[in-house]
Amino acid sequence: MRTFIFALLAGLMMTGAANADIIEILSIDPAAGTRSGFTITATNADTFSFTGTSDFDGGGVDDTLAFTLTRSTFNATGAAIAENGDVTIGAATNGGNNVNWFSNFGDLESIQLEVSDIAYTSGEADGTTAVFNGFVGVDRVNITATDAIDFFIHTDTGAGTGSTTVTPTNGGTNNNTVIDLTSVGASETVFITAEDGSGGIRLRDLDLRFETVAAASVPEPTSSAVLLGGLSMMVMRRRRS
Repeated sequence: MRTFIFALLAGLMMTGAANADIIEILSIDPAAGTRSGFTITATNADTFSFTGTSDFDGGGVDDTLAFTLTRSTFNATGAAIAENGDVTIGAATNGGNNVNWFSNFGDLESIQLEVSDIAYTSGEADGTTAVFNGFVGVDRVNITATDAIDFFIHTDTGAGTGSTTVTPTNGGTNNNTVIDLTSVGASETVFITAEDGSGGIRLRDLDLRFETVAAASVPEPTSSAVLLGGLSMMVMRRRRS
């Protein structure tokens, strides 16, 4: 009897398993346009609005995901750097394209990237939501053939919660090497700080991802009433006996 009562309670409280799907947005640069099916609108030099429509949760109907990506940059003393300040961001380099999240990045300078204002609309109207699943990586590109640079990857303004060493693989100019950003997990903010004595490089082609999360299954009111009624009758019968 006790086992059966527990089974009824479990059925009453049971929730559906989350049917998670990963949404990857790859090779993002600061230029407005389209990346991985998302339309990018530059609100200003450092704020970018993303909107994408697709069947993200696999339910057969198109869903909409929107969010904001903000970039901030700091010098070695932690002071903010304006777009045309100590470091030129999105400079007219590489053939005049604004493709760099940070140009001539080095010597204890930092870039902060932050995802905010996440809005998800399920096409099935089934309560599915989307959460940020983390920064994945960003490309570093050599300015000279000998640039080697170490980075601190962290989630607050103090560098040092972890680091990864990135060095050229072919010793050539414009060599791309990915900086792994997954050490910060699903944090919506990541800081990248260059260690002292680094040569200048450029950062471009940011990769990040989201995850769809299915709404918990809640028993229908009628089903709940039936389960509770049956449980009450069994408890009363148990007491009489």
